[in-house]
Amino acid sequence: MMAASPRRQAAMLRILALAWLVWLPALTLFAQDSDTETPAISVDKVLVLGPFDDVIHNQKQADWLTDNLFQTISNGWVRGGDQATIAGKKLSWQEKAVTSVSADAGQAVLVAVNLDPSRFTKASLAFQWDGSAQLRLGRNKIALAGAPNHSASLQLINQSYQALLLLQAGDKAATLAELKLEGTHVAGLRAHTQAKHRLNGELLYGANGVEGLDLSPDGRYIVISQRARARDEKDWQRVTEIRSLGSGMVKRAWENAQPGNLAWKSDAKHIAYTMDNQLIHEEVESGRRHVVLENAENVSAIRWVGDRLLLQVGIKQGKRGDNAKLYQGLNDRWSYFRNINQLLWCDPASGWLTPITDAATSADLADVDAKGRILYTTTTPDHAAPPHFSITLTLLDGNNGQSEVLTEQRSLNGAWFRGDKVLIKAGPNTFDAIGRNIAEGQTAANDYDNQLFLMNPADKQVQALTKDFDPAVNDVVVNRNGRVVFSAYEGDRIELFQMDAGNAIKKLDNMGDVTGNIAMSDQSKPVLVWTSSAVQTQAKVFVGGLDGRKPAEYWDPAGDRYDDVQFGEVRDWDFKTEDGTEIDGRIYLPNNFEAGKKYPLIVYYYGGVVPVTRGLGGRYPKNHYAAQGYVVYVLQPSGTVGYGQAFSARHLNAWGLQTADDIIACSKAFLDAHDFVDRERVGIMGASYGGFMTMYLTTRTDMFRTAIAHAGISNLTEYWGFGWWGYLYNGVAGRGSFPWNNPELYTEQSPVYAADKVNTPLLLLHGDRDINVPPSQSHVMYTALKIQDKPVELIEFAGEGHHILGWENRMLWWNTILAWFDKDLKDQPEWWQQIYPEPK
Repeated sequence: MMAASPRRQAAMLRILALAWLVWLPALTLFAQDSDTETPAISVDKVLVLGPFDDVIHNQKQADWLTDNLFQTISNGWVRGGDQATIAGKKLSWQEKAVTSVSADAGQAVLVAVNLDPSRFTKASLAFQWDGSAQLRLGRNKIALAGAPNHSASLQLINQSYQALLLLQAGDKAATLAELKLEGTHVAGLRAHTQAKHRLNGELLYGANGVEGLDLSPDGRYIVISQRARARDEKDWQRVTEIRSLGSGMVKRAWENAQPGNLAWKSDAKHIAYTMDNQLIHEEVESGRRHVVLENAENVSAIRWVGDRLLLQVGIKQGKRGDNAKLYQGLNDRWSYFRNINQLLWCDPASGWLTPITDAATSADLADVDAKGRILYTTTTPDHAAPPHFSITLTLLDGNNGQSEVLTEQRSLNGAWFRGDKVLIKAGPNTFDAIGRNIAEGQTAANDYDNQLFLMNPADKQVQALTKDFDPAVNDVVVNRNGRVVFSAYEGDRIELFQMDAGNAIKKLDNMGDVTGNIAMSDQSKPVLVWTSSAVQTQAKVFVGGLDGRKPAEYWDPAGDRYDDVQFGEVRDWDFKTEDGTEIDGRIYLPNNFEAGKKYPLIVYYYGGVVPVTRGLGGRYPKNHYAAQGYVVYVLQPSGTVGYGQAFSARHLNAWGLQTADDIIACSKAFLDAHDFVDRERVGIMGASYGGFMTMYLTTRTDMFRTAIAHAGISNLTEYWGFGWWGYLYNGVAGRGSFPWNNPELYTEQSPVYAADKVNTPLLLLHGDRDINVPPSQSHVMYTALKIQDKPVELIEFAGEGHHILGWENRMLWWNTILAWFDKDLKDQPEWWQQIYPEPK
């Protein structure tokens, strides 16, 4: 175990002793300063729209009209020169002096001012206006008191805001005066009219995003499923559109109620999908619909084969009539495990169903070709070897019912027809490890490092296609002509590749850093569409023809919402450890970075099987942290895929051993190499396996000032035996190791067994419905630390699982993380105390 050296401990004690003498008389002063109001800030310049005729005043629909006006205006970030039509009048936002803002009787005017606090700030916004006024801060209504001396109480976190005032003159003319801000810490608050502003959580989580892509077989139509924040701001609104790929014209659109399992007929004139528990057949051009099945609740996949529909239908198993549940196997903890999938032919004209597979055995559809040949898998629990289940791939002739088993493997994650052969995605230990490429001394590969194989069904011979290809295969698309396109983890990027007929692999220009959804048409010269994002760019839709020409941007769902966002610089910073391991890393710098200034540092990692990729946003938005004044260092420690099989194999039977060494060594080297980082103000954070790493790191070193673990694992034995997928995951991560044959792994690598070594303040976060990593994992660590009076906090989010997805919960979760870091790394506890006040 690593800890502070005796020399460093002695130095720290001397510093603490001296600091106490200095701080003692200052403690009272600090407490007073935190509540003392600083001088007020006068706002001199604002953006103004109007005046215009006040069509809202004294109407019964005034509230509705006002809400609609504010929502229309605040959908973006208003800038000087922007135009808007109000009350039938086309107006432009103009910068004006506050004292020149006025409105005649019966008129109104809109005023905007941007607020940029440097820390959590409680402030009062006050102004004089002889009339009525309404205030919005972003999308939120803020109560105003008093007239003509109006005032509002604001609680501002460290992000950019735009305040919008609707000023109504009433029966006589009115002029705006004495617009000012006062309160605690307003000295660090900047009021301005500049267009540039920082990234914030609402923009990141609320911006439109692509959830799915598809193409018609002939490449004429693109299907885009997108998500945006609903206008009621309480939920998400989902829209699916079928557009002409060439003109962009929308042929069909669904809002809210969404089509599921949408499938194209080969002629591209017909589609089938499920909606409202019905199976629907629709003509694309005319829009004529026909309900094929009135009850299609259990349909989970649809494919067209000629004029027939191939359906995958789930058959739910009946429950006992009492409250007892008999576990017949380990997987019975999954609520859906005993359900059985069956394949059936469906006549779209009559709805007549003809079973293809035996309902006694679950069949999961993998692929079907134009001849009616079907590939399906059957998964069977098998505890004899990791990862404790067996997958059988079967080839079935859907016309005569003849079938043959192609292979039975323990790691098989996809299969597609490629002409007369079958393309298979599986772990490198599959097919007697013919695709394995690990280092000397390593006994097995990491089966999460997906590889591609090609099987000839005629003789069952298998060829390893990616053995010498370091990127880890992610999503695969194979069209009816056997063209293969796939994405793969390559370092901290997800790149786009194509495989030619001779199995040679070529990288494509994905127009970004992180490839998302992929769809390909069925022509011999197909059209390809995909999404791609980057460190400062939200995912956009691109289109290309696989012909070597530069792809084109097809659609940007964010529009101009990021045009005025001011991002900090992102730099690469890689490090070679003492044993020669190359650790990939990158740095996010704060906005308006100053090289001579000292910044607090957040170190972020995952440490599990996939790298922390370079896409904008996500569950742990590094750009957002940097916008709060933090330097963020992201590293990819040993064990992750995307750097070759030898690197990812280090994940096996390690549970943090080399990963922790990498993080500690890289963090120390980072501090030595960057004098703009305050080495005494360093925090660490990780989630899931990264949450485990955070807990484990606090048992290994005291070099970090604070730590956050979200959904982390504290007790390997409990996680292995109780998490829904715990024993399956550990079948790969702890291959061949169990509590009875390798107890040292399960105890010495479990953070709870070294909880007495933890001195770092630790924040534990968890969703109370997490079935992946049960919340008990955080509770165990919380109990161990609390009983020793160690600095620890535990916060659960009601109704949330492994990821925090609800809008209000997501904003609170992000704020909780930043408020904790502000408290410990900036000595600014006010935000934390506001969110989580001490019990009275």
